[in-house]
Amino acid sequence: MACDTFIIIARCCKRNMSVLQQDDHEPFIDEIIRNLDKITNDLSPSQIHTFYEACGLIVGHVPSSSSQARMLGSLMAAPNSAWDSIVAQAREDSAVLTHTDTIKLLGSVLKTNVAVCVSVGGGFLPQLTRIYLDMLALYRSSSQLISNTIASDGPIATRTPRVRGLRTIKKEVLKLVEAYINHADDLDQVNTALIPQLLEAVLVDYNQNLPEARDHEVLDTMTAIIRKLGVNLVRVFKLIIYREGLQNKFLPL
Repeated sequence: MACDTFIIIARCCKRNMSVLQQDDHEPFIDEIIRNLDKITNDLSPSQIHTFYEACGLIVGHVPSSSSQARMLGSLMAAPNSAWDSIVAQAREDSAVLTHTDTIKLLGSVLKTNVAVCVSVGGGFLPQLTRIYLDMLALYRSSSQLISNTIASDGPIATRTPRVRGLRTIKKEVLKLVEAYINHADDLDQVNTALIPQLLEAVLVDYNQNLPEARDHEVLDTMTAIIRKLGVNLVRVFKLIIYREGLQNKFLPL
């Protein structure tokens, strides 16, 4: 309830909370971020996501882009620390991605990123850039683990907690990319800097997956991105799907 109230307040007062007020020594959002660990210590994962979304609303209205980037980095420090730890472990041993606790933590970190991205908007780019390549690598790894499990255990494996958790990771990656693109200020930069790697990871993976391992969210995300970016993306999209032999997997453009 307190988190729901806070996000309502943040929506109404985000400008005032993002700048220095008379008689204060720092903007209120700085104080919140500094005490973030204490504030979120007893919150459930869903409450944490709501709280971060509220903070993102405030950070998104910081007038200076450099100050906004600094605050965003501070806001995301804890999720990034957890993310960096898992990525480092996965590079040493990919089996870490089969651990239930790791899968849950990855899903939660990605949901936190989605919540902040939606509220910060185009200013989320520094954070997205920070995790982007590792995020796509984890997408591929999660997908491969799903396919391997289904191949060995059969379609019933899709109902297991581990496979459902891995699918959550993939879905949250797609949600994050789609959320950023929907709020991006520079679509040309998105088209050149983000989209090629995304299409390589997602469409090739979709083609190589077992049918039971394919997620319809891939098609939903591709449709949303094409609608947002228009004809320039269509050209890149066609190049990749024909090069990889994916034309039978997707509707003609």
